[in-house]
Amino acid sequence: MVKVLFKRLLILWVMFCPSLHAEPIYGYFKSFDDLKIRTAKWEANGKKRGTLFFLQGMGGFIEGYTDFASRMNALGFDVFTLDWRGQGGSERITKKSTLLHIKSFDDYVKDLETYFAQQREFARPIIIVGNSMGGNIALRYIYNHPNSVDGLIALSPMVDVNTQNYPYFIARSIATLANTLGGAESYVFGFDQFNLDTCISHFDPNKYGDREKYLTDCVFLNSHQDLATGGPSFSWLAAAFDSCELIRDYDFSSRILIPVLMVTVPTDHLVDPDAQRELCAIIPKCRQILYQEGHHNLLKDNEKLVARLIHDIDRFVKDLPSLQKGVPQSILVMNNTDQ
Repeated sequence: MVKVLFKRLLILWVMFCPSLHAEPIYGYFKSFDDLKIRTAKWEANGKKRGTLFFLQGMGGFIEGYTDFASRMNALGFDVFTLDWRGQGGSERITKKSTLLHIKSFDDYVKDLETYFAQQREFARPIIIVGNSMGGNIALRYIYNHPNSVDGLIALSPMVDVNTQNYPYFIARSIATLANTLGGAESYVFGFDQFNLDTCISHFDPNKYGDREKYLTDCVFLNSHQDLATGGPSFSWLAAAFDSCELIRDYDFSSRILIPVLMVTVPTDHLVDPDAQRELCAIIPKCRQILYQEGHHNLLKDNEKLVARLIHDIDRFVKDLPSLQKGVPQSILVMNNTDQ
């Protein structure tokens, strides 16, 4: 009874609590394979300090990051984003509506290339903020288009997958076998179709930083199930392993020549923090910050950590001219929440 009452009160709070953030300007474009991809932008008022392209992680959706966009608008940055194919308000290639399913991360990269190509003039500098999976895609885009972006901020980037209780070789083999033996459009173990009860019950304070933000997203997606994902397919997971292997290759990562801010959570439950450290050591102009008490999706963490993250992003942009001239390789900045 108490659980049911709590859920009803939570739904009412999300429905009627007024939003203090500016609404994005939505748009769409057609992908190379004729999928409808949803986009959004938030324009800053007054003098522009630059442009941010925010690239979401797995299962992200535009409405979930309005707070971040508004904070960056307040600092003078225009913010652009898109819902990746298979999630949010973009079209799917599977009939399973809440299954995140793709065949290759190449398709994500092509969608981003199409999105950039359709834009016109931007306030410089142009910075990509890549969150988790978005950081992986960002690195691949920058490799293909080295002069189109001035800097990259990689938040808990998916340099490699944290396979948790499964040995890496076993996890990758399972993904590959399932993908090739008829399970390509099956949910990865531990995931299933989205529903509110499951979403709420999966909250874990060791994995997700802010309970209120997490539950607010659950309730929002329950009332906008066309935007929801319940989890990835084995095809997505196999493609993720392949894409991670690509960006970890020395010949690839050593050619990322723009300044990079790598933001790492040492206890990350989804991606491998050691792989991030190793990658940052190869990228010529990479600076790494450790958020010792953070959680994977730092933009959904507690307010103290989010405020520090906004400060670190702002500082990176201010330092960009000197960083572009060259900095010592892989500066490691310890960032503790008690400072």
